[in-house]
Amino acid sequence: MTKESIPKAVLPAFITITLILVLIPVSSSDLLNTKGVTVMAPAVAAGKEIKGAMINITVYVTPGEGRVFVSTEPFTQIDMQGSATLASTVACDILGLDFNRYDFFFVIRAPTPVVGGPSAGGIMTVAVMSALLNKTPNSSVTMTGMILPDGSIGPVGGIPYKLEAAKDVGKKIFLIPEGQRVVMKEKREVVEKGPFVFVKQTSEPVDLVEYGNELGVRVLEVSDITHAFMYFTGLNISREVSHGGIESKEYTEISRMMADEMMKYTDELLNASSGIKIPERSRQLIDEAKKEYNEGRYYSSTSLLLNARIGIRQAMYEEKIKDLDDLQKEMDSIQGEIDNLKDELKNMPVIGITGVQLKGSAENRLYLAINYLESARSSQDIATAISYLALAKERVVTAKIWLKPYSGMLKNAEKSMDESFLRDRAGFYISQALALNTYARSIGGQQDLISASEDSISLARELFADGFYSGSIISSVSGITEASVSIEIIGLSEDRINEKIIRAKSQAEEAIISLKEEAEPIVPLSYYEFANTSSGFISKLIYYRSATQMAKVLMFLERGNISVNIKPASITIPEQKIKTPVTPGENINVSLPGFSALMWAGGILLVLSLRKRFR
Repeated sequence: MTKESIPKAVLPAFITITLILVLIPVSSSDLLNTKGVTVMAPAVAAGKEIKGAMINITVYVTPGEGRVFVSTEPFTQIDMQGSATLASTVACDILGLDFNRYDFFFVIRAPTPVVGGPSAGGIMTVAVMSALLNKTPNSSVTMTGMILPDGSIGPVGGIPYKLEAAKDVGKKIFLIPEGQRVVMKEKREVVEKGPFVFVKQTSEPVDLVEYGNELGVRVLEVSDITHAFMYFTGLNISREVSHGGIESKEYTEISRMMADEMMKYTDELLNASSGIKIPERSRQLIDEAKKEYNEGRYYSSTSLLLNARIGIRQAMYEEKIKDLDDLQKEMDSIQGEIDNLKDELKNMPVIGITGVQLKGSAENRLYLAINYLESARSSQDIATAISYLALAKERVVTAKIWLKPYSGMLKNAEKSMDESFLRDRAGFYISQALALNTYARSIGGQQDLISASEDSISLARELFADGFYSGSIISSVSGITEASVSIEIIGLSEDRINEKIIRAKSQAEEAIISLKEEAEPIVPLSYYEFANTSSGFISKLIYYRSATQMAKVLMFLERGNISVNIKPASITIPEQKIKTPVTPGENINVSLPGFSALMWAGGILLVLSLRKRFR
């Protein structure tokens, strides 16, 4: 079989299908007679006239490896893939399940092309949760609202038209995002004056609860996915949280050790800088660091000292480096430190969850130093190079500080973690970060955070390529969190962001307490402490979210699942027969005698021929 023998019109699809069959080892027994969960989601039909439409979304969940497949009919915009991926990850997160142990198949059918967008994310999450629990959602309920990474429901457009479409197919309960009860609806007036036709476009506010009453549909606001899931299934889901606080003696000892080391290094740096004018900002930061230390916030003290040292180091370099030869000597010196530390880390095992955190944090900071040094080398002037050199040097220092308490623990080392397991997990979290970043960009997430996420993902990939999987996981978590927050804050006022911060703090505490039963939450607690002492709204939200995400990642590395409570909720929703504008998804059945073997054989031949042709 050659490339020329395949019609050009079908070649891309044929190659795609064949590669999936050959390269993705999904056995027919995994999909045979798998039960699908179907929900009807409201959308806005594509076209000149604004009107609602209902689409069918069928979800199948099988044992797998954290893959998400989407089939749409007709074709929809690319962010449907992003919505499906996020819906699957959030569903597993809410239920305390390991996303990496399942595959998710979405079959989306619409009677007409619809406007792409994230507004079906909420109901897709409900469908995945229902499939995972083997529950059938109440067919009289539907909803609109995008799913956010923390499980809350985000705002969407076109709700009045979606409500009308839901009424037309007999829906009795329509769930909308909290805060969107009153929205604007476009009004179109056509006026004829002689031979001319004038179209006047205006907008008017609509109270969706009142409008729903007129249509015979009960409209309810929901704040998060567990709230929505309760109306669909009558089940209440809550996380099991152990009693006790988040305090950790081991974290306190480790963070105090690091703060002591940083204080010692800072005193040495000040002595070495005798005769050099110390930046006033650095002196202020040192005073603030001492105050934080005295109040027991050791990680915050260490962070303040880092920023103080960067300023001092830059002042020293400005005094010391006069020409390109001086610059090259300092670059070579830092490169030597980096090489030595990299060799030390390569020969160091990862002992348990503590090893993932401490060694991983050292790896993360070392590769920040590598990137800063590379930026110094590529700088166009000495002043810029000096700025990057100061950052590189101080990141090497912080890598050593994170490594010191871990080096002491290796004397009583237990069995190291399986490297292939860490490698698989690191690869998975990079993929998750990439998917979330792409989705954030497609729906207009906050640009600075998307860029920060891309930097974190790039760092994670560098660490992964060099075999530093613990550091890669930590960098990926940063990329996931930054992309998540970029989505969460879309269109939010400062007051709403503050509400999210309060909730994020509570969620971080719950996640840290849960992890404490399995392992010491060193990195999550450092994020939590930094969030507490941060002054910026966005910074607080990012670090509380980072604490939560890191605690859950460590929990999955240690145990696999997180316990949740699932019990009947005290609500009653009447079942209603509804109209069905499109055919619901059927159960998957891939048992096609003869055809399967033929496709496998053809697929193998095609791949071999293409490899030979393009080698």
